Amino acid sequence: APARDQKFAREALQHLHCSRHPGTKTLFRSDRAKELTGAAKDLGFIPDASLPQRRVHNAKCENRINTVKRGARAALLQSGLPHDMWPECVQCVTDARTFTLPSSCDPSQTRYEAAIGEPFTGEIIPFGALVYYRPYRANKSQKPLEAWSKPGIMVGYQIRPGLKWSQGYRILDYAKLQERKPGAFAVITAPEIRMPLNDEGENNFIFPIAAAREKAT
Repeated sequence: APARDQKFAREALQHLHCSRHPGTKTLFRSDRAKELTGAAKDLGFIPDASLPQRRVHNAKCENRINTVKRGARAALLQSGLPHDMWPECVQCVTDARTFTLPSSCDPSQTRYEAAIGEPFTGEIIPFGALVYYRPYRANKSQKPLEAWSKPGIMVGYQIRPGLKWSQGYRILDYAKLQERKPGAFAVITAPEIRMPLNDEGENNFIFPIAAAREKAT
């Protein structure tokens, strides 16, 4: 959660919690922070807080958090996007790991498939890469025979509460970024995207913001 607040904690738990067995109770383990135990009670979980004045370490969890931090730091540098975009970067890196890495419960499945019950069917695209997207609604100012797709910058996936992918991608409008228009960093959702291809017909990941920054220096 972005703040020590029970409302934010509750929203975060709602987003992360996915149960393939409706009607079962969820045991929620945490420290004794009131915003966490309170949020768990609000959602009908069974809170299992640590003992008072006893700091509990979860080595596996801490190691995975550090891995995500290292990955997000590299992805943000590769993208060339400003540091203020770090929350979107962390979420994008975390989602990509969930979509692709094997589950510790069943290595024959990805973490996403083990949690949701179905494989991820979208594209795995690096944070900050160039994509071409088609908006949900046609632009009324679009000229005759103008291409339907627009260039955009990939910043993540649209994930529903329960960790299920909504089949939408989170995009920045590249044209607005180039022209420095107001709202250039407003994230939009696109249902369909395409990526530039190389000579072999494979996805060619291009990072135009990083390239522009390098050229400017």
